[in-house]
Amino acid sequence: MFSFAEAAVPEAPGPYVGVTMIDNSSVRVNAADNSNNEDGFYVSIYKYPSLTLFDTIEVDGSDSSQMEADVTGLTCNQTYKAVVVAYNDEGNSSVSDNRYFNMGSTFGVSCPNGVPNAPGPYIGVSPIFISPTEKSKTSVRVDFLDHSDNETGFRIFGNGINETVSANDETAHPYVYKTIDGLTCDTLYQIKAVAFNDEGDSTPSDSKYFKINSTFSIPCDGENQAPIANAGADQTVAESATVQLDGSVSVDPDGDVITYTWSFVTKPAGSTATLSDATAINPTFESDVLGNYLVQLVVNDGQVDSVADTVTITVTDDDGDSPVPPAIDPTGLVPEFD
Repeated sequence: MFSFAEAAVPEAPGPYVGVTMIDNSSVRVNAADNSNNEDGFYVSIYKYPSLTLFDTIEVDGSDSSQMEADVTGLTCNQTYKAVVVAYNDEGNSSVSDNRYFNMGSTFGVSCPNGVPNAPGPYIGVSPIFISPTEKSKTSVRVDFLDHSDNETGFRIFGNGINETVSANDETAHPYVYKTIDGLTCDTLYQIKAVAFNDEGDSTPSDSKYFKINSTFSIPCDGENQAPIANAGADQTVAESATVQLDGSVSVDPDGDVITYTWSFVTKPAGSTATLSDATAINPTFESDVLGNYLVQLVVNDGQVDSVADTVTITVTDDDGDSPVPPAIDPTGLVPEFD
């Protein structure tokens, strides 16, 4: 009776991967051949840290204890990652260990400067304060990380912006800052940054979008600002007293005439209180039931409503006691509680 060994994928090469220099732009990759059933090997070289595939070299299988592959066309100051797998008709082995190398730092090659590393990738944009309470409508401050030590400078560009920043000492100041003036308050800007030197420009940073008025809540000249409602101070009154509300401190930042809308948010159970004039500056109502009355005010400048402001009126008996019945909403329904 005959038995046959089940076909299987090869054993993984390595696990250690060796890399030796051939010349300033070439290396030889080697790893232990741990299998006797491989058809060949794939040596994959990735740029690091982007992990973009640079090259894949296919090597035939052999009876040798080591596999070797030459990699050419390498950039002197680029870091690479090398991995090796064995393969046959059944599939690929697991992957060897990662091996990182750089012609300059690993093998001591004197590399030309090369283009700088990209700044960022994130770009920050913040408002410029021209007084403790006022932000500029035409200027912003841009910042980003400096990842290079060989830049001549940086450029910030996009939407008509083209600003140059001098070289930065990243060991002392990891961030680069630049104030950009002459912007338009309501324009949407998209900017990027690059580092540059005599060898060329780096890859650009991520894009940053901003619009001064919406990004920093700064009204542009001629742009309407929402009015601000003020429902007045909380009050404590006796039962059956006439309560006068006060919306006179409400204001519109643009100086526009404002209108008023008052309404009850909650009233004590059993109260039938109504406002004398819900559109007056100082409406009144009768405090007919002990408890808390929550009243809100919204003002409008003819274009937009304000955020609602509320005032609490607490009604007590003549002795100053303040039993508080369950609050109801304006429909007269009493909330139920577990």
